[in-house]
Amino acid sequence: MGTGGGRGLLPYEGIAEVSQILRGNTESSIVQLLLITLALLGEPIVCADQVSSIDRVVGLRLAGQLAEALSMAEEILGCEDAARERRVEILLEISRIRDREGLHLNTRPVAAALEAIEAASEIASEIGGRAEGLVAAAFADYHYRAEMPEREFPLATSYTERAIHVLGEVGDFRSQADAVHKLGLIHFQRREVETARELFDRSLELDRAAGARAWLCGEYERHMAMLEGLEGVKESSIVRFRKSLECRIEAGAIDASLFAAVSLGSALVRIGRPAAAREPLAYALEVATRIDSPVGRANAQLVSGRMHEALGDSAAARTAYLEALRIAATVGSSLESSAAEALERLPTSTP
Repeated sequence: MGTGGGRGLLPYEGIAEVSQILRGNTESSIVQLLLITLALLGEPIVCADQVSSIDRVVGLRLAGQLAEALSMAEEILGCEDAARERRVEILLEISRIRDREGLHLNTRPVAAALEAIEAASEIASEIGGRAEGLVAAAFADYHYRAEMPEREFPLATSYTERAIHVLGEVGDFRSQADAVHKLGLIHFQRREVETARELFDRSLELDRAAGARAWLCGEYERHMAMLEGLEGVKESSIVRFRKSLECRIEAGAIDASLFAAVSLGSALVRIGRPAAAREPLAYALEVATRIDSPVGRANAQLVSGRMHEALGDSAAARTAYLEALRIAATVGSSLESSAAEALERLPTSTP
């Protein structure tokens, strides 16, 4: 079981059209898509069908329903007849839920995530095979967060390479694709651009060979756009950010889609098309509010301020920057200083 689902790409001309395509209703909105997606994920678990139950947990996590996902995961973990590999999978899913909580509250790396991985590791050491590869990938994810300040990633690199080897040996090429992509991210953070590009391309090839997932498409397009952005935002970067957004929505990754929408909005502002940023930023704010993500709201408000500033609306920019400042302060985010600097940049209003 990989970390995301879905395959195929939607024909996409604008964010609102995603919901129209999926529902076949030209009156529907992207907000309705969000609400419908979240509403469809509340089915109770059945211990007798643990594989489907774990898939439902994944769906809840991707949709940003983290409390519900955690509750269901813990219930599955309590199933007396749960096989050891299933226990590994659900413990690793719990670690992903905890990590996502940390993202939204600016508390990464999350100790509870590491505890779940360590519990999974104890079981994996007994059964070996795929379970060991999945655990190595989870340790890689954790240490990638923990080692971000120094950006050297010794442990993250070691665990990622171990995961790639083991998952390849057992034939889990989807999970191997995720691990290869993680290694690409490590090289990207080190600004080893060509190596990162090669690894991102390799991860996409592996995933397509295993039955292309919309989830990996979303990751690939986002991070390739970020690579291109190191040389300045280009029109091709806009195309990639837009594709990342639609792929994440298609995969049901509503949580991650809010950050894709912020990235798209930011890129549009930077390339000189601030009016086009309204729609993705409105979507990002709606999702961030719906799933209660302070970090998401602060990001969306900060970029909205830049959009209004570029459009010459200093009053609206000030309102957005003040809101970003207020929210960021509640979670100790570095966005607080960015918002403060932006407010200082604005012209002083006169009576």
